Amino acid sequence: MTDGLLAGILGLGARLGLITVAEGIERPDQRALLVELGCDLGQGYLLSRPLDAAAAGELLAAERSLPRVA
Repeated sequence: MTDGLLAGILGLGARLGLITVAEGIERPDQRALLVELGCDLGQGYLLSRPLDAAAAGELLAAERSLPRVA
């Protein structure tokens, strides 16, 4: 996805008052661009490897925040 298209999608989300979520963040440069463009949340190998049900339950029970892009 080009930076311009990504900026447009994130800008539209912001103008509509939506929380934006980026999928598949794998590299630091991808995360940096998303932060720069104002993306709210994200997921991907860079932020967390997949968790099994027990580990996901422990994460939620500990009331830790889920990985954020920013």
